Amino acid sequence: DGKAGFFNSKYDLTWGAWVQFLRTRDSRWLGMAQAFSRHQEQVMLHDVITETGWSVYSWQDAMFGHSQHNEPGNENGVRNYLGPVADTAYGARGAALHYYLTGDPVSLRFVRKAGEYAYNLYTDRREGAYMMGSAERPIGNVVSMLTEALALTGDDKYADLVMTLIRYYDPELQPYINGPVQEDGYVAPWMLGMYLTALGRFTDVCRGAGRTEEADTAAAMLVRYASWMSDYVLYDHDGWRTTYYHYQINGDNEQIGSMLNNWMLLLADTMAYAYRFSGDARFLQEATALFSTGVNHPFYQNSPLVYSTVKEAANHAVFGHQYLALNPSDGG
Repeated sequence: DGKAGFFNSKYDLTWGAWVQFLRTRDSRWLGMAQAFSRHQEQVMLHDVITETGWSVYSWQDAMFGHSQHNEPGNENGVRNYLGPVADTAYGARGAALHYYLTGDPVSLRFVRKAGEYAYNLYTDRREGAYMMGSAERPIGNVVSMLTEALALTGDDKYADLVMTLIRYYDPELQPYINGPVQEDGYVAPWMLGMYLTALGRFTDVCRGAGRTEEADTAAAMLVRYASWMSDYVLYDHDGWRTTYYHYQINGDNEQIGSMLNNWMLLLADTMAYAYRFSGDARFLQEATALFSTGVNHPFYQNSPLVYSTVKEAANHAVFGHQYLALNPSDGG
């Protein structure tokens, strides 16, 4: 009805806006980044009472996620019925970057509370037995929040919980890791990409802090998942590198062109990390091909080079930066 709702900072758009400003020095990105950062405090909650069976304490300072697809924004505000859950909880990366750039105390509080939320909720919680069935995105968000808290505080507990989670979801424990299996289930490659890019960020933070063992373990897991994705999930359609929206682990998948969209920028980042950590040139080739797909087909194959929905615009602001940061001459 021509009405607008709250800022919908899905997929860490706050972080993307700040990075775009740093890349371009365009004041329009600065204005957007500042607006999102000032807004972050509104997505923190206090004393939430739920009917989920979890304790109220677990929800203190929890973050609500974005609204549903194609829903009028004015009908479901920040404290919406999709939260508080990790699956759609974004903002820690953007708040951290804003704090590092400006010293803003509100963003500092946000990062601290987001880390505590992720830590308290996932100390004894898992999304499922395997990295599949849409468990990938919430675990990716949790790892992202814990990583930013680790970078900010240096507290061992955050590193320890990330290591517990990634060992639980060790790629070698996944039934599909060596190829199709006669079981039902699916992996969402784009959700897995969100988990793997969070793992890449965790690896970099650990290396910067001298946590060599944690960094090497996380990097090896990322490379293994990326190798599986390259072997079984990615394919060419009309000369463009793409993937399935849901990859059926029994191998019963139909290759179609409709996935030629900007999730490929996210997967380009996944492959960029894999190349940096392994030096394997095939990952650089994958990253380059995926980035090209995402840039040339922002929504679907042969779509106009315009962003007609929030998601496509947000994804292009946020994803692709790891690939752009690569320097192939020295391995990144």
